[in-house]
Order: sequence, then C-alpha cells, then structure tokens
Amino acid sequence: MAQISLILIHPILQTFAIIILFYAAYLGWQRHKSKLDKYRGQNIIFKWNTHIKMGAIFFILISLGAILGFLINKYTLERPLFDSGPHAYLGIIILLLFAIGVGMGYRLSNGNSADNLPKIHMFVNYSGICLVLIQMLLGISLLIEVLGY
Repeated sequence: MAQISLILIHPILQTFAIIILFYAAYLGWQRHKSKLDKYRGQNIIFKWNTHIKMGAIFFILISLGAILGFLINKYTLERPLFDSGPHAYLGIIILLLFAIGVGMGYRLSNGNSADNLPKIHMFVNYSGICLVLIQMLLGISLLIEVLGY
C-alpha cells in the first residue's frame, strides 16, 4: 500500500501542475486576445502578475514532479531511469520547452523584448501544452501498467 502511495505522488503532482498550466495559458490568451483588432474596445483585463506567478508555480511543480517521477521509477519501482521510454524522453523535451518559455517570459516581464517575442513565447508554451496532452496519455497507460489493472 505504501508503494502505491509513493507511485501516485508523481501523477497527482503533475495533475496539479497541469491545472495551473491551463490557468496560466488562459491568462496569456486573454493578453493575446486583447491585442487583436476584432476585440479592440472590449474591456479585457490581463492579470499580468497572476500570469507570471502561475507560470512560475507551474514550472516549479512540473520540474519537481519530473524529478520525483525519475526517483520513484528508480527507487520505488527499481527500474532504470529511462525505463518508461517515450514518457521519460518526452518529459525532458517538455521541461526544456517550458524552460525556454519561462526564459522568454522573464524577458517579457522586464520589458526587454523584441516585437515578436510575445508570439514566440506563446507558440513555445502552447507547443508544450500539446506535448503535455500526449504525455498525459502516455502517463495514464504507464500508471495502468504499473498498478496492474
């Protein structure tokens, strides 16, 4: 029973991270929407500070969750680090994408950005979201396999 509890820490933490990710993405979309001509004149409020905080919390949680995933795989399941195959490799790619997105967000928050940086920031992060959706499916199939259902 204790082993199952340890195994579930990774997916539960990542689920919380993904919920925060979707909220941060929604806030970012509001910013993008406010810049589009067809929405001009509408009172769209961009919660800039909340967007930054949620992005930072998401990145911390997803990074912590990834580390825990590797540790649980290694020490609880007693498997090699990359034994989960595509799930592990895609996780590394996702972390790198979001690290780039966070870096661009940092530049944007300091006002040191090129004109296209907000769009590139959005593209990188939304690409990461697409990969996260695939990652969720891979993770669910792994969880089913590990728990033996």
